[in-house]
Amino acid sequence: MTGCFIPPGNLIKWGCPTLDTPPVLWLIAAPLKSILIEWFNENPLDFLICDIDGKYCSPSNLSNLLSRTNKKLGININYHMLRHSLATTLVLNNTDLKTTQEILRHSSISTTLNIYTHVNLQHKKQALNDVFEIKSVKNVSKVKNTLN
Repeated sequence: MTGCFIPPGNLIKWGCPTLDTPPVLWLIAAPLKSILIEWFNENPLDFLICDIDGKYCSPSNLSNLLSRTNKKLGININYHMLRHSLATTLVLNNTDLKTTQEILRHSSISTTLNIYTHVNLQHKKQALNDVFEIKSVKNVSKVKNTLN
């Protein structure tokens, strides 16, 4: 299998047949690995991302297809948005920043934090509420009353 190989554990080996670079091992979630194994059992192809005949699809071909689909549906999304969504989701789910940086394979944590993670006003409000809930007047009053 030249495009995608699923070894034991939660890794996936990914390579590009048109580039002269060694394949990369990517960490994947266990549920996704199960889906990929099932997909390859049903579709004994060499590539995960391929055309209907099982031939390799280049990123530029996929990008062109997505552009045409965007135009047809009147939307504007791209594949890179998935990386931003993943980074933000990891951080908002309390994944430590170093782990988030390594999952995204950024050389600098500042890239992960300043470019890829996005928080909105609701997340900021929730963070403040979480902190002040711990230090609420009710909780302080309970502690004070037990000391008397």
